[in-house]
Amino acid sequence: MAGFTWLAVVGCSGPAADDADDVTPTSTHSALAAHTGEVDDHTGGALHTGRPPEHTDTRPTVITSASCALQPDNSLRFDCHVEVDPPQALEIRYRKADGSGVERVRRSETAAGVHDLTLWYLAPETDYTFTVVPSDVEAQPFDGAIRTNTLPLVADVEVTTTGTSTSELYLTTSPCPGGAAVVWDPATAEVLWYQRLGFAAGAFLEGVSATDDGTIIGLANGAVREVSLAGATLRDLRAGIDFPDRVHHDVFKRNGLIYVLFQETIQVPEDVMIDGFYVFDSLGLSWEWRLADFVTPDPANFGAFGNDWSHANSVWADDTGDVLVSFRHLSGVVKVEGDPLDPAFGQVLWRLAGEEDSELGSDFVVAAGESFERQHNAFVLPTGQLSLFDNRIGLSRSRVLEVSLDPTAGTATVDRTFDMPGDINIDGHCDFQGSAWRTPAGNPVATCAPFRKATEFDAASGDVLWTGEIDCRGAPGSYVPRFVPLSDDRP
Repeated sequence: MAGFTWLAVVGCSGPAADDADDVTPTSTHSALAAHTGEVDDHTGGALHTGRPPEHTDTRPTVITSASCALQPDNSLRFDCHVEVDPPQALEIRYRKADGSGVERVRRSETAAGVHDLTLWYLAPETDYTFTVVPSDVEAQPFDGAIRTNTLPLVADVEVTTTGTSTSELYLTTSPCPGGAAVVWDPATAEVLWYQRLGFAAGAFLEGVSATDDGTIIGLANGAVREVSLAGATLRDLRAGIDFPDRVHHDVFKRNGLIYVLFQETIQVPEDVMIDGFYVFDSLGLSWEWRLADFVTPDPANFGAFGNDWSHANSVWADDTGDVLVSFRHLSGVVKVEGDPLDPAFGQVLWRLAGEEDSELGSDFVVAAGESFERQHNAFVLPTGQLSLFDNRIGLSRSRVLEVSLDPTAGTATVDRTFDMPGDINIDGHCDFQGSAWRTPAGNPVATCAPFRKATEFDAASGDVLWTGEIDCRGAPGSYVPRFVPLSDDRP
């Protein structure tokens, strides 16, 4: 069905059909807040409730024009244009026409006569009602209706779940061809948002994450793209233009800086591929860190992986700028001083190896029987513990680890493990990729990438609370590297 466009000119309708009494309370944790020039009402409250008018013009408020049109390249987003006289702030509130689900709000706080707002987090092929509410408490709202369109193949995914997740939304790569990211609701299994992040029709999205700026960033076919939830492209970074070497596997943004893994070839004396990370600021590539500056590969140890020596697979930065890099083929993690403004930028703060014979070396001794192998998704928990997805080798069961590091004693202690459920010969062992991000409630969500499946564990008991699987309806599905839990602040 074609997208529906609603247009009203010169006039006001009766009062809004819905009030805000049934708006779901906002989570206190925001993993993804929208920063697109619009201001979200995270409480669900309406502008006309408990606020004085923001203008002093005594004329009666009239919405002289209002229209919401489906974006031409997206079947789930509407661009709305509203003209109001006299100029003032306003908001658009919208929900499913049958009254189910949550009510969302887009707000423009500028006292203007013209407002352009985008509506997102809409389910496909669904009727919605919306209400334009001026800030003038004496003005009547204006009502309208829209309908979303069908999903394109690139985002036409099927979600199957069991149990109840403590995450309100999930961000994943789409297993369908084309390099798209999708956001979906684990309670309804509905896709609510999608965006192609690959530059080519056959692009594969290796990594995708939510940023602290409320944007989505992904890496596909050696290029990086960052977009707003409204669909605006904010950054395009491409090989040969913005950086020299091949980028791969993972990209992460924190405090305005973008960190991207890259791979270079060195000779020792034969060609060996070794990794590092780039740091981009608002002006472009500003700094880089190279593992080859600290470790020299020994050709005598080249084995099953050939010349792909280190194979970095995740990069993550904390609030202070320190960076963690995970190296699959070395079964190790490095912490680096990553603040470009610090004179110590690039200094290795510590190395942790899960195997004694790792060429990476280690500043910690891991207790016997608590080793890890070919890990992914290394980051630090609020408790200060290191979190890892321990893939392991052979037919060992993959698992999530919580590790305490004691720099003074030089010891690494595995405090908790969350073992993947399932048949050890099938999805109990996740041979490659994978992750273990946390929900807003603090529960680990382990992704078994080859099977496009995630498992949420209760952080206290270790019990399985929820499982989710995602596949492509219209084509063979690729693996899904990560399920990223998001908090829904009703933006």
